[in-house]
Amino acid sequence: RERKREREVRWCTDGFFQNEDNRSPLLCPPSPVSPGPGDPTAKDSHGNTPLSYAEEKKHAECAAVITAALGMVYQSSLPASEQMLESDTDKPSEDVREVFTWLCAGSYLKKFTGQCKGPLHSRYFWLDAYTGHLCWCVSPESFSKDPTKASSMKVLRVEGTASEALLSRRDYDPILKHRFAFTVCTTTRTLDLVAPTHEIHQLWVQGLRCLLAYGDALLSPVSSS
Repeated sequence: RERKREREVRWCTDGFFQNEDNRSPLLCPPSPVSPGPGDPTAKDSHGNTPLSYAEEKKHAECAAVITAALGMVYQSSLPASEQMLESDTDKPSEDVREVFTWLCAGSYLKKFTGQCKGPLHSRYFWLDAYTGHLCWCVSPESFSKDPTKASSMKVLRVEGTASEALLSRRDYDPILKHRFAFTVCTTTRTLDLVAPTHEIHQLWVQGLRCLLAYGDALLSPVSSS
């Protein structure tokens, strides 16, 4: 039994990237860490990550190992987002600008459809550098082929926890599947989102709060360049 568990963990962390068809990660906008072979943030040709496979197969041990690896990757290269709003000045700090740049490049998040009544699917999210609007589409590749298929909404409020709609779902899983859930309220609807790691969860939540707090002071240096 222990041998089987070791094989499962090894498959999740190594074997995913060294299969017979030599799958390569998707090309996506620049990010602080570039995914590559053996990197837990990489995606195969179908857009799947080792974590998504572990969740699909319900391998809790694998998911824990991968989540820890993801946390270490991002923690080593990004500022502490929890402290970004503690500044006494109205001027955005360099840390705030760095996170805003990261959010403009974007990342994959999972989103519930139908006002949290439908299934959970993966979408690529980013911030518009000029308006600060939250944008998303199926993938960067699909956006480059047809930008009109992307959605864009103005953010009004962000909560770092799951919404009441998500908490009321019968399949709500706070331990694994929906552990890093957060809520974004826009001008037209509420988005129920799930991040793949704690670090990315904090980047989006605190980054959006910084956007709301600093507003034009954060956008103007980007739009004027």
